[in-house]
Amino acid sequence: MKKFLVIAVFALGTTLQAQDRTSADQTAPQERFIQGEDGWVRYEAYHSNGSVRESGTFLHGKREGTWRQYDAQGQETAQVQFQNDQLHGRAMVSNVDGTVKYRLSYTHGLLEKGEQLDRFGEVVAVVEAP
Repeated sequence: MKKFLVIAVFALGTTLQAQDRTSADQTAPQERFIQGEDGWVRYEAYHSNGSVRESGTFLHGKREGTWRQYDAQGQETAQVQFQNDQLHGRAMVSNVDGTVKYRLSYTHGLLEKGEQLDRFGEVVAVVEAP
């Protein structure tokens, strides 16, 4: 059970740096920030092959809304919800084959419930907040 929590927190707990960076050969961006209106900024980070690695939005410098992570082939590997820079709402982490590995629920940054699923989609472990 502890292994499940460590993996889930590691997979979802990465912090992003707000910097524009390009690859060493200066041909492909590593990160891109697209300024929107009313404090919104769209963020994209890229794999070395140019495919999107991560995408999401900031509102006044804080993560807000749906953030997604992708593997180098473009398959979505994680989807999380943020509110005011904290995990809030549903989150999912996928296996390489696209099946859901973890389903998580957060409230204001705190894990409320976590489920680990087997390759058939059956729940094999559950963690709930006290």
